[in-house]
Amino acid sequence: MDTSLLQIILLSMDNEWIQKNKISVFELFDLLNEEKVEYIYRGKFDSKITDGILSLAEINLDTTDSVKIKKRVYFILVEGLQNITRHQEQANEIDDFNEGFLAIQKKDTEYAITTGNLIQNTTIADLSSQLDKINSLSKDDLKTFYRQILDNETFSQKGGAGLGLIEIARKSGSKIAYDFQEVSDNHSYFYMHTKISLAADTAEYEVQSLANMKIIHKFFAEQDILINVTGIFNHEKLIYLLSILESHMSKQVVLKNKMFSVMIELMQNVVKHADDIEINNVMGKHSVFFITSNDNEISINSGNYILTKKVKKLKQHIDKINNMSHNELNKFHFDTLVNYKTEKEISYGLGLLDMRLKSRNPIFYTFQEIDDTNSFFSIRISLNHEIQRKRVLQISPKDTTPKIILDEKNGQFTFCGNSYPENANEFYKPIINWITKYSESPRLFTLFEFKFNILSTSSQKELIKILKSIEKTAESSAVVVRWYYNKKDEDSLTFGMEFSQLFNIDFKLVEFDNAPC
Repeated sequence: MDTSLLQIILLSMDNEWIQKNKISVFELFDLLNEEKVEYIYRGKFDSKITDGILSLAEINLDTTDSVKIKKRVYFILVEGLQNITRHQEQANEIDDFNEGFLAIQKKDTEYAITTGNLIQNTTIADLSSQLDKINSLSKDDLKTFYRQILDNETFSQKGGAGLGLIEIARKSGSKIAYDFQEVSDNHSYFYMHTKISLAADTAEYEVQSLANMKIIHKFFAEQDILINVTGIFNHEKLIYLLSILESHMSKQVVLKNKMFSVMIELMQNVVKHADDIEINNVMGKHSVFFITSNDNEISINSGNYILTKKVKKLKQHIDKINNMSHNELNKFHFDTLVNYKTEKEISYGLGLLDMRLKSRNPIFYTFQEIDDTNSFFSIRISLNHEIQRKRVLQISPKDTTPKIILDEKNGQFTFCGNSYPENANEFYKPIINWITKYSESPRLFTLFEFKFNILSTSSQKELIKILKSIEKTAESSAVVVRWYYNKKDEDSLTFGMEFSQLFNIDFKLVEFDNAPC
């Protein structure tokens, strides 16, 4: 593609274009290929995340590169990550720029690494002075300067007095491009861009390349993109991506497990079923994989090339599973397992089914025709954050109305006692509304318990409405209904048996002697 999209993004930074015009997965893939970007991460940096990034970068280094340039890339990446972890600041008044930033580009036989982190404005003058001095020195002068600092300078708690920057300049063989973007009265965002080249001591500054990476960083922040990998995928990349993301999800175990499951299925789908195409003189399964995260949901996205002749069948399959209820999906999943013909067929069908089941959201997809032979297939799976449920409704028992506990936080709903109110519709209406609202976003497991002593006809009618809402809940939650009946009361057993036959719910009849309220 030409650079018009990059320029559009640049020109739109001060208006609402980005929010209103989210680019397609293919446009993002094309943009990153144009800038030769292989990997981008924005977020918090700690030792576990940096270890994962280093491992991912190591397997990403081209096998055709010389050992010398690989060592240089790895060294500068380590220094850049240490710079972020040691010097990153946090500011409550800033949103997008509180997070660190790392991007790796592969430019023919050269690499470029861009890092970014928040710093205090009071440090800008000294840091600029250090970088300008480093950029003014030759390779031999840098070596001398390095020794002078070792002999004369003291070391702060955050590291050596510019030693890392000197080593980056020495190992890269290039000048360090840098910039500061003021984001508040007290803080600025510090960008550093280094080209790793085997050319001898070049005086070239990567000013335009850094400017482009700043645009991409801003765009990623606006689009809530957390991590992006572009290139040819394999199983090793998946493992290190999971390790990088794990600490982000450490407090949300259920969501983390869902996300990992969907990531595995989505990336295996790319590895197994993407078709080869030549890009930048490299033939392979070229793909893009990225994750967006905001307060409401995490979206896992991928894009890859497939043969156009596959599109019709694939579209029909996704449309079919998108239109199924949760129970229908489970049945279809079982039938697929039992009736598959080939290993390739089962992995292809089950992967999409598993993603649909685990996310409990429709699969969003697009196909973009590239030429007569190839199309670009993009897919997005969204996972909702677990709602912090605190609502509990308790109604005390009376002679004519039951004790009711609706515990949304734990997914437990209890009805116990007598139910023959003067106006059953008026009494149960807010309770039905509560359960109906819960059914829109239930917990993974929900328990309903009914322990009635006396149940009037009007109450039975309202109970049918409640059970309809419970049946709706069962489409996206593992629901169990326990109906307690007194072994001496045939009516309570009959009611339970009739209700169990009316609705498609896991309905259990439980015998008791006295009402266990």
